Amino acid sequence: MTVNITYWTETFGQTSIPPFSCPTCHQGTLSQVKDSRKLVQSQLSKRARSHEDWDPSWVEERFTLLMECSASTCGELVVVSGDTVVEEEYDEEFGQAWVSNLRPRSMFPAPYIIELPNELPDSVRKELEQAFALFWSDLNASANRLRTSLERGLDEVGIKKFNKTGRRISLPLAQRIKLFENANGKDLSDIFNALRHVGNLGTHASVSRTALLTAFTLYEHALAEWFGGRGKKIAAMSKKLVKSRGKMK
Repeated sequence: MTVNITYWTETFGQTSIPPFSCPTCHQGTLSQVKDSRKLVQSQLSKRARSHEDWDPSWVEERFTLLMECSASTCGELVVVSGDTVVEEEYDEEFGQAWVSNLRPRSMFPAPYIIELPNELPDSVRKELEQAFALFWSDLNASANRLRTSLERGLDEVGIKKFNKTGRRISLPLAQRIKLFENANGKDLSDIFNALRHVGNLGTHASVSRTALLTAFTLYEHALAEWFGGRGKKIAAMSKKLVKSRGKMK
């Protein structure tokens, strides 16, 4: 699946959280459980009303809600929690208006941001699931987990991890990617280097939501080729169709 940027924004309307794919069955979609949303304004926020400069943007609430998978054979429940952000938006009937939007800080279990191939090793999948969960609370930490998943992937295909001359020193990720490129070509190494840069930003600076989502999109393609064998599967399908002269049943 292609990452839908509109699904992964910072805030959502109180009744318009996107229909994320179920993180358990990956077949159904999630929707809010009726009457499960609860909002509570903090005492600090209430006391702020007495300030002479107060305006609606000062209001702070905490919320929780449940989302349920649409698949009858699944029915997974996802717990969403966070705070609210009062933002000024345009209303066709009333013009500019203050709207209280939801800002999720946690989703458990977290929806997958990208599709993962069935053949993906558990060590890589585990790191990516952590990246999906951390996306809502800490973009930098999410980027770090994305980078770590790449390291685990290189482990799985036998790319050297340590410098074995003298002291046992971990090889930098850039060097491990170069070793992968020497053995497998540049088709995936450029994507790996893009992920490395995003991961570095997560560690040393601050990664943007757009950059992180772009990295996820690239990684989805790379994983499908790397572990899912997408290219080989497409080539086999093409060969079969040609062999049957288009009459494949």
